[in-house]
Amino acid sequence: MHINTIDSDLTNLPYSYYSLPFICPPSQHAKPVHLSLGEVLNGDRIWQSDYYLTFEKDDACRRLCDRIASPNAIKRAAELVKQEYMVEWLIDGLPGATTFIKPKTATEKEKKYYVAGFPLGFVENDVAYLHNHVMFVIRWHKENGNPKKKTIVGFEVYPKSVSDYHCPGASKNFANFPLNTESTEKTLIQYTYSVYWREEKDVTYNNRWKMYINPEVGSDDGKMHWFAIINSLVIVSLLTLVVAVVFLRTLKVDISSKKIDSDSSNASLLDKSHPQSQGWRSIAQDVFIQPTWPVLLSALGGSGIQLTFTILGVCILLTTGISGPDHRILSTAIGMFVVGGFFAGYSGVQLFKLVSYQPNQRWKAVSFLAGSLLTGFVLTVILILNLIIWLKDSSLALPFGTIVLLIVIYVLLEIPISMIGGFISSRLNLFTRIMKSRVPNVEPPINKAVAASRIPRQPFYNNLFISCHIITCMGS
Repeated sequence: MHINTIDSDLTNLPYSYYSLPFICPPSQHAKPVHLSLGEVLNGDRIWQSDYYLTFEKDDACRRLCDRIASPNAIKRAAELVKQEYMVEWLIDGLPGATTFIKPKTATEKEKKYYVAGFPLGFVENDVAYLHNHVMFVIRWHKENGNPKKKTIVGFEVYPKSVSDYHCPGASKNFANFPLNTESTEKTLIQYTYSVYWREEKDVTYNNRWKMYINPEVGSDDGKMHWFAIINSLVIVSLLTLVVAVVFLRTLKVDISSKKIDSDSSNASLLDKSHPQSQGWRSIAQDVFIQPTWPVLLSALGGSGIQLTFTILGVCILLTTGISGPDHRILSTAIGMFVVGGFFAGYSGVQLFKLVSYQPNQRWKAVSFLAGSLLTGFVLTVILILNLIIWLKDSSLALPFGTIVLLIVIYVLLEIPISMIGGFISSRLNLFTRIMKSRVPNVEPPINKAVAASRIPRQPFYNNLFISCHIITCMGS
């Protein structure tokens, strides 16, 4: 059994369980567990515990320790209890859970589901009470393929607040342990626990997470999610169809007759009274003119490809069941993001060739920025937030070694992989070969008057600052 952290939805600042000044400190036999990069970034601080568990052997009452807490420690405990902090312990990767029962209805049977974690205490009449006794109910399953193989499929925790060292069991006839924040003397807190092992025949090892992540299996709520997704797809498809019809009706005459050629377009753009100088026709010849910052545009495009590759990869791993819904998926996502640097550098250079007057130059700068722009921005934000969280003494604050590791991954892996992708892209014109018959070459304009043409002055409500506020008000 492992001890992790406490967390609250009110503060979103987790703390290491063993850092609390009012709980039993770890013995010399309890050691910290080696964590993956994703677990450290998630704020996990997993330790071995001093709880003694023997498989299939019940223990009605066992004493853990007697902790003498200072007045400040009691005040800290009361503060955390009132902030609704939850405790996270682990057995075989399963978090200790609070059990809830969904009542029986006319169409469904009674269902049990879990919420990860259990409360540190509770508040009654503005007085905080500490849970100093826990009852473990560990559920195991006998696998059909191998009768001798028994796996843990459930970890239920029933916390109680007890005023002395006795274990109440299923009894409700006991006094609770209040946290007296007005006292100036030290307080003795007695920690106890009990363990019960129970066989679970309906839940197997492969589907043991279903009670955590989908407690409404078989209900209409699960169907509603699919209905909402399909409904959204239908709406998006209809809107796309409407826009496409309007667009085609607008361009129908020009597409069918191919009226616009280079000479007529130049003449129309120079003559503002010409009928083709209105709307999109006024910038028809500016479509393939090099943008103001082609390197930055190409780098941002490559970063978008990298991010898309990472998101799709993580979605595939989760939907296929290759990766479970635990914190290891964060490590996998980081690895895929680093690998995606290759596609960032490759696609960034390809895009640069499409929009630049000098496609064979500056590929090094494009590939470098494509692989480092997004990563550098994220690292900068992480370091700034880490400083703020460090001041709060939260376990989310990254250790110095983890920060060094992230920088090493960025410098020694992310950037070189992106440069390799950019180098290959500079030698292989994949996009330009595929789109050769569709996209003309970007060349410096001969007619300077055409190059100097600008989009007509727009109405005031099309201003970015004003339109953002209008959209925000409409969304609200």
